[in-house]
Parts: sequence; C-alpha cells; structure tokens
Amino acid sequence: MKAKYQAILYEKAPVSKKHRPMSLHDRAAQFAPFKALTGYDEEIGDSSKYREERRLLSSEQIEELDLKLKEIAFKKIEEVTICYFKQDGLQKGNYLIKQVKIKDFDPLKQQLVTSDAIIPFEDIYEIEIP
Repeated sequence: MKAKYQAILYEKAPVSKKHRPMSLHDRAAQFAPFKALTGYDEEIGDSSKYREERRLLSSEQIEELDLKLKEIAFKKIEEVTICYFKQDGLQKGNYLIKQVKIKDFDPLKQQLVTSDAIIPFEDIYEIEIP
C-alpha cells in the first residue's frame, strides 16, 4: 500500500488559482467547539438553586415587626439589618439577610426603600435595629 502513494508522498499541496488560502485563525475556527444548546447551562444551574417557601408569621411576630417599622419611621433610623423573602417563582424564593441603608419609608405603598432594593412590608421576616 505504501508503494502505491510513494510518487505523491513528498509533493507540495495544490494551491487554488481561484481562491486565496484561508488564514490560520479562520481555519482554527472551523474546529472550535460548538455549543448547540445556548443557555442550557444557565437553565440547569438555575433549577438546581435551593428555594424555600414563604414562612408564615405568627401574630406576635407581626406585632413585633409593626413596632419596629414604626420605630424606624418615627426615629428616622437610617441603617438596619433585615431578613426578607425575595420571591423567585411561584411561592418559592430565598430569605436574604442584609444590612441596609434606608432611603425611604413609604406607609402608603407599604414598602421600605433601601439603597439596593424596594422591600414590601409583607416580605419582611425580621428586622434588627442597632
């Protein structure tokens, strides 16, 4: 079999007179990995996140939160540590604990406006005032 190709073994590769040679960059791009399912990894990663259901507050916890919200409003407290529920789907999400600076307290819209989020009163689970 080797003798069959011996005549062309050391010949130069043919060069087309119609087409110029492809650059190394373009040639390498032909063999680059192809990702057929764009966004699939993000979807799978997103579904594997831990999520929990919203916890219901007892009447004592609701009263305690109400007192703390009133204290924030009347004393114009600027910084608190807050635990609140951030919904990430149907009735599921995560509880976040953050130390936040309060920009606005809006009793009409029932929300607390902080430096990085708008938190509805109904999502607040716990507040710590320093």
